[in-house]
Amino acid sequence: MINNRATGGGALRDHDGVVIGAFYKEFGDCEILLIEGQALLHGLWWCLDNSYENVQVEIDSQALVRLINSTTIGKWPLCNIICQTRWLLDCLGASLSHVHWETNRVADGLASLPSECDRFF
Repeated sequence: MINNRATGGGALRDHDGVVIGAFYKEFGDCEILLIEGQALLHGLWWCLDNSYENVQVEIDSQALVRLINSTTIGKWPLCNIICQTRWLLDCLGASLSHVHWETNRVADGLASLPSECDRFF
């Protein structure tokens, strides 16, 4: 959170781990699971818009991975994010897995940027 505003970030890497692109986005005042879900959804839409397929999605929220990979819908407004995420994962032929925070430092660093607007790199 920066100035009481929830932020998220993500990075897209190639098969060698080289960053192809990255994003930073503000989401307003939200619960952490909702922020993580919105950041994931934002990144998946970005992949779809740029025709990236068969991606391996790694996030550091084990709770979110479990929700998306289960048959549970979740409470509103998270249920909308879960349904859209499942649909996008299917469209992209993508897999979703949990990684530890230390592995996800680029995304965490992007989410901590002191910015007033959304950014794509």
